Amino acid sequence: MESHNNNRISLYLKNAVDSPSAYYSIMQYIERMPEFHGHINGLWPNKLFRFFMKPVFRHGLGSIFRKAILLVVQVFNILKFMLRDIHSYKPEVVVICRELFPTYMPGIFTGLYKKLLTGRKLIWTFDDNIKLGEISKREWDILCAHADEIMVTHDYLKNTLPIEIQDKVDYIPQADGDIAELVARGKRKDRRESYKKKVSLVWVATSGNLPNMDYVLEELEAAAKKLKLDYNKELVLNVVCNEKYLGQHKYLKVENIVWTRQGAAKTIENSHIGIMPLIDNEYNRGKGGFKLVQYMTAGLPVISSDVGWNKVVVGDEAGILVDDVHDKQMWVKAIVSLSTDYEMWKKMSGGARAQCAKRFSFEKNVTLWKDKLGIQ
Repeated sequence: MESHNNNRISLYLKNAVDSPSAYYSIMQYIERMPEFHGHINGLWPNKLFRFFMKPVFRHGLGSIFRKAILLVVQVFNILKFMLRDIHSYKPEVVVICRELFPTYMPGIFTGLYKKLLTGRKLIWTFDDNIKLGEISKREWDILCAHADEIMVTHDYLKNTLPIEIQDKVDYIPQADGDIAELVARGKRKDRRESYKKKVSLVWVATSGNLPNMDYVLEELEAAAKKLKLDYNKELVLNVVCNEKYLGQHKYLKVENIVWTRQGAAKTIENSHIGIMPLIDNEYNRGKGGFKLVQYMTAGLPVISSDVGWNKVVVGDEAGILVDDVHDKQMWVKAIVSLSTDYEMWKKMSGGARAQCAKRFSFEKNVTLWKDKLGIQ
């Protein structure tokens, strides 16, 4: 089936429904384009992907089993989709989201991969520093050689690319269309009454980011203790993740919520402050601050480590940047300040919404993707 302007488009991504990176990078925009009628090639089927999100498959033998099964399924689907596109569908535009082969690409696929991309417009998009162990050098070199347009979220990711192809880069800011629609429909929650008795922090992440939460474990507990003893106020941490956060606390109340897109949006809506602690390392400096954008879209002030792109995302009025490399106690001060001064909270809540409207517009991203794909 062809799109309205006769462009044949083929999208390659990890999973079209439940993979956060694929959904928020491109699928949420495609779903808002009734004019799109191309092929969406999810390399991992939805049921299988969802099944392997269970914590038992994250470590040890479970992890090995998950990787082996998904590799077999992935290689089979890549072969099927490539052969179809090369010999029958013959797309004019190919989109690669992140990579086709995480970590390792069998050399036998090199010729087929190049044939798929030759003579077609290739759009390559990624929103993390995938060069650090996620993509093989073989596939990285192929995509660098064939990409016509490269879409990333910020300068740090642009600079991971060879300098001779950086003129092919365009920027697509992070955005969350699901939360933006909630706000547009007037469903932004009034949090003032609940703020009087307790303050709910929210942290949305995948299991690989749990060390970032451990990094501020003591500071969160210290903030909860101060709020309880000095202000008789409870501090709750809502952790939305595909694996439980098991940090031990006496004063901080932890609520673990299994990640789903809908569950994440609902939890953010019911919280007061969004947090994004980050250990300062090369991988985290490549992050695009998407979780901050989610929180801010819902009108939550944010508290974030001053690492990488977070400074640009938060801006001057949407929250508090914490220089925790030099002073981790700034986390305690920031949490207590936003949890006890409602006028400050209210001002930063408005600043968060204004920053998103200005810099992280979902509607502008839909228009940008339409232009890139040639959809009228």
